[in-house]
Amino acid sequence: MKRKETLYAVIGGCVGAVLTLLVSSFSPLGAQNKSDGSFGKITCAELEVVRPDGTRGVWIMGGRDGGFVRVLNRDGESKASMVVSEEVGFVFVHGKDGKSGAVMSVDKDDGFVSVSGKEGESASMSVHKDGGVVNVFDKEGKSGVFMGVQKHGGAIVVIAKDGKSRGSMSVSEHDSGFVEVVGKEGNSGAFLSVNEHGGEVGVGSKNGKQMATVRL
Repeated sequence: MKRKETLYAVIGGCVGAVLTLLVSSFSPLGAQNKSDGSFGKITCAELEVVRPDGTRGVWIMGGRDGGFVRVLNRDGESKASMVVSEEVGFVFVHGKDGKSGAVMSVDKDDGFVSVSGKEGESASMSVHKDGGVVNVFDKEGKSGVFMGVQKHGGAIVVIAKDGKSRGSMSVSEHDSGFVEVVGKEGNSGAFLSVNEHGGEVGVGSKNGKQMATVRL
């Protein structure tokens, strides 16, 4: 219910902004076209709002199960849009460079938000009925942090620039926990685990052949 309320609030804000733009857009055109007048209500399946130079600025269209609102720049490129169907809603915003931007989507079970920078760095968050996931990555899409929560536990993973995990922490269904740190070569490292029967600590060597453990 909260996700739907959030979507409705976003939709309401976008529609309000578009209506404001519609009102302001009518004024300059009215000075050029004597047939323009005042309208108490406009009913149509599709509506385009153009700038004084004739370029399309806003495009609104209704459909059987929803509709969309799109805002375009002077080059005809879509920079912001909102799409709503019977069970799904999307909001898109694009940066001037065409790379950076944000996406938000919501359906009857899940929600998703993603933000990307002009250099390729990104962050995303998704929510589903049993938990959620958060991802943050650098511009190369390799190093970053992953955090996930599920019905019976969760995990945090730190990833290095080579795309390999360097550290992780997880909790499972039976209240057991695990923490691990791994060296660059993938062999050396240390771990700590705890479960209902006790705990264990281990340290491994660089060659992966030597291991020291303590169990409790």
